[in-house]
Amino acid sequence: MRLIGPALFAVVSVLVGGMTIASAATPSKVPVCHVPAGSHAHPRLIVIGETAAARHARFHNDAICPDDATDCCLSDSGASMCTDLQNDSSNCGECGVMCGVGATCVSGRCACGPKAIVCNGVCVEPAIDRENCGDCDVMCGDEQACVAGQCVTACLPEEILCNGVCIDPETDAGNCGDCGVLCGVDQDCVGGICLVTCPSGE
Repeated sequence: MRLIGPALFAVVSVLVGGMTIASAATPSKVPVCHVPAGSHAHPRLIVIGETAAARHARFHNDAICPDDATDCCLSDSGASMCTDLQNDSSNCGECGVMCGVGATCVSGRCACGPKAIVCNGVCVEPAIDRENCGDCDVMCGDEQACVAGQCVTACLPEEILCNGVCIDPETDAGNCGDCGVLCGVDQDCVGGICLVTCPSGE
């Protein structure tokens, strides 16, 4: 098989009585993300000839999709777009279903990492998240931290609790020596004291 012109028509060589005869075959088919007139909110994938596809792209702003395209949706700008609802985090399972922060689309469903769960559309780690401690919407108190999924008021021996978070006052530049003691931009917290540190050799 060989292609003529801009790959619009295929020519098939047929051997008849010892002679090779060329005959034109049907035009190649391509998938197009088509937005029907009067039904702008319901784009659909159609398979048409390349010539018709070019007209759709020019006059209807339809998107020409790759051969393995499976679905199509509308983009945020309202244009048609080719997609795969099985792994598109902006169109997961169906058009317009967007996975939350940190989530990915797996087999048409929004999923988080192994240590996270989806709470209110966002991936959180219930083992340490003060607003979703152990489960969604379980909020720790102002003087508590979320440790291993439990709201607790105790930190490690070398740590203190600042705004519900266990920190090391010996090294934390935002709570150096005590809660709320902020070191300057050119300082580090060393032994609980804000000190100006120089590069090595100076």
